[in-house]
Parts: sequence; structure tokens; C-alpha cells
Amino acid sequence: MRIHEFAKEINTENKKIIEILERNNIAGKKHSSSISDSEKKLVLDALKGASTAKKTEAPKK
Repeated sequence: MRIHEFAKEINTENKKIIEILERNNIAGKKHSSSISDSEKKLVLDALKGASTAKKTEAPKK
């Protein structure tokens, strides 16, 4: 599967997926690059962690 296809599937931007991969020392990926199952899991885990962190933040007053 290509990064742009995966991005569409999970409703996020190509850029965000590529940034997550780069933060995890997976460089040289472009929107048309293939993404492995392990890389997809890594991205999903990172996105899930980010959304969980946002939900647990206390509201600012």
C-alpha cells in the first residue's frame, strides 16, 4: 500500500504520516512510497497516542 492510499484510508494527511515515520528514524519516504504493515502500525499507534493525549489535557481557564 502507498502512503497516500493509507492516509486517505485513515483520514489524515500524507505529511503527517511522513513526519511520524521520520521521527521514528524511517527516512526517505514520499507520498507515493510504499508503507509496510509494521510502519502502518507505528503510525496508527502514534496517532492514537496523540489523540489520547489531547483528550486527557485539562481544559484551560
